[in-house]
Amino acid sequence: MKYRTPVIVLSDGYLANGAEPWRLPDLDSFAPIEPDFATEPNHVDEDGNEAFWPYVRDPETLARPWAPPGLPGLEHRIGGLEKADGTGNVSYDGVNHERMVHLRRDKIAGIAKDIPLVEVNDDTSNANFEAGLTTAAKLGARAVIFHLGRAGPSGVTDKLEAIQRLYRDRKKADNVMDYDDLLVYALKLLRDHEALIKTLRADVDETTRLGDAGTADFLTGLLAEHEKMAWMLRSFI
Repeated sequence: MKYRTPVIVLSDGYLANGAEPWRLPDLDSFAPIEPDFATEPNHVDEDGNEAFWPYVRDPETLARPWAPPGLPGLEHRIGGLEKADGTGNVSYDGVNHERMVHLRRDKIAGIAKDIPLVEVNDDTSNANFEAGLTTAAKLGARAVIFHLGRAGPSGVTDKLEAIQRLYRDRKKADNVMDYDDLLVYALKLLRDHEALIKTLRADVDETTRLGDAGTADFLTGLLAEHEKMAWMLRSFI
């Protein structure tokens, strides 16, 4: 409601209901959801008349006011056609469209300000992500899992990048690799083998053309070894 943003929940019913039982929350414990509908005009036109503009946005949240359709003095256009910033009139203007797209993008990005830091949860600790890896190490944990319930806005992305930097620095300090590192190195190794295979094939063709059977046979053996290694790496990746 604060950001006037629709939320679409995509979930698999079997996974959502079959993972584990959960206790139904006390609905009375939830804070009430107040739509804060507009109740009065929010603009004065050039003639000094009060009017309701449905696209006058809150400077902090960029949310626009909501007014139930049909209220006297708060009449406005609804529907899926592009609206003009401020007035809410139907607009096909390209500059207005670009402005509205940027406003919606910035509004969604601003939601990150209300999203708490990622937390590390275990039997004895509940620390924010900056201390997460250190806390896990002190507890003797061999792995750390961050359950990300939200992603997308720039603020969340910044936090995840900070987590990634901490994780990368910790791996470097401990001189260890994870599975992703193995995949990256395996891919690099595969590319090296593929480059050698291409070169060896050309060399085999050239030595065969020159009638050097011994060298051609030797290179063919090397080619077979690199092709075998490349096949094994592809199956691993």
